[in-house]
Amino acid sequence: MLLHTRNSFIVCVSLLFCLILAPKAEAVTDGINDSFTPWQGAEWGIRDVGWLYTPTVSYDLEKIETKYGSDPGNSASPTITLQFYDALPSQGGQLLVSDDFIRTTNTFSGITFSPILLSAGHTYFVGFHGVFNEPVNVTDDPQSEKLPTFYFDTDGSASYSIEANAGNSQGVDFPFRPILLFNGPRVNETPEPGILAFVVGVGMAFITVFRSTSRRYIKRRSERQLWPTLFSSALLALSCLSFIGLSVTSTADEISQLRTVGLRPTDFTTTFNFAQFDPSLGTLQSIAINLMGTSIADTTVTSVSSPGIYTFSDAASIDLQRPNGTVLADLLFSHSVSGNLGRTDDPPLPFSFRNTAPANPGGAPATTGPLVFTSGTDLALFTGNGSLPLPLTVQGLSGVTGPGAVDATITTYVASSATLTYTYVPSGTASTPEPGTLGLLVGASITAGSLFRQRRKYRRHVGVNDSTLQAYPTDVDSVVRTAWGS
Repeated sequence: MLLHTRNSFIVCVSLLFCLILAPKAEAVTDGINDSFTPWQGAEWGIRDVGWLYTPTVSYDLEKIETKYGSDPGNSASPTITLQFYDALPSQGGQLLVSDDFIRTTNTFSGITFSPILLSAGHTYFVGFHGVFNEPVNVTDDPQSEKLPTFYFDTDGSASYSIEANAGNSQGVDFPFRPILLFNGPRVNETPEPGILAFVVGVGMAFITVFRSTSRRYIKRRSERQLWPTLFSSALLALSCLSFIGLSVTSTADEISQLRTVGLRPTDFTTTFNFAQFDPSLGTLQSIAINLMGTSIADTTVTSVSSPGIYTFSDAASIDLQRPNGTVLADLLFSHSVSGNLGRTDDPPLPFSFRNTAPANPGGAPATTGPLVFTSGTDLALFTGNGSLPLPLTVQGLSGVTGPGAVDATITTYVASSATLTYTYVPSGTASTPEPGTLGLLVGASITAGSLFRQRRKYRRHVGVNDSTLQAYPTDVDSVVRTAWGS
């Protein structure tokens, strides 16, 4: 009985190793200028302000914080409303969470909420409502990160409908340097090796309990001795198989970059400059590009030669190219609207209206979705220590059809963004054992030692040798039937 108790204890110790070494959920702390000091003594002269945010990894967002500078003395209330959207509100973004918080000076403050799953490479929007005469939550440090755009409004509607572009800031760039901090646990899309180790351990513990309750049904000493031998062998085999399978796993990581261009009259060509993948980080596996775009057409109709139904159409094409001119990703989207013009009961002329394309629900921008490139040529093109310029060509198309001639002015504006994501295996990943692998290895070693010690102790106790042991039953089926009293 002492031998069986010791064996069960050793199995429990092995299970404890698996449980302790099972990796916990990895916390994600994603900051923008979070290590910089906020601008002191400055205040917002606008009602609402916000910025785009694109996470580089998928995780469950649970907290958003920011840091404010000193109060210049005009603040009416230290209460700020923080809002988080799944896209830019003016482009149909849906509000995911909104809550008030009390701002503090030179320390982080913000809101905590139920987890929101964020997808790597997707662009979200974080806005701050009711900031007029409040201290700014930006830094004026020139070494800080400068975002390409920020959004605001002056009427307090929380629409964030006015876009400011860093390229047209005329030296006023502090609003493009927000201080933001995002926190939450990282999403594990596949079971961690430590979790698998824990499952194996739970299974082995169950077998241990079953074996202990079944021992009283085993009549012969040889059969009692066979049960721990079978159990120990099974645990050893499972541990070794798990070690072999899990020790070769490697975890891919991602790096994402976002480049945008605000609304501009078509036609135009610009360049998105992306940092190449640094080969010292690891081995580049693939490149994903998500191209997005939207257009606005402002139309003013001065006169029509004949009354009737006229259709006004607008479209835009966006091409993102490699440096050699070949197309990486392209978009073509359009929208049209029809109406009666020229009759006495129709809208009086001149008549102005706006088309937004594409005509998606909520005005969401058109997107190519992630386009993945894995060819050796593209991997080599995007690998290096420099910057890779990718030309972006935008063209707008518009037209009018109807029963007569139309005197109209149509101006088309297009905005676009591109998210580039590198997926790679970090250097040295494959050679670093997972915590769960280490747990299983320790468990296998303890079990193997237990099996060897048990065999030697049993020989000394009953005074047998190998030839005598061969006389004991080795038919597993007969042992199981005897154990169940059959």
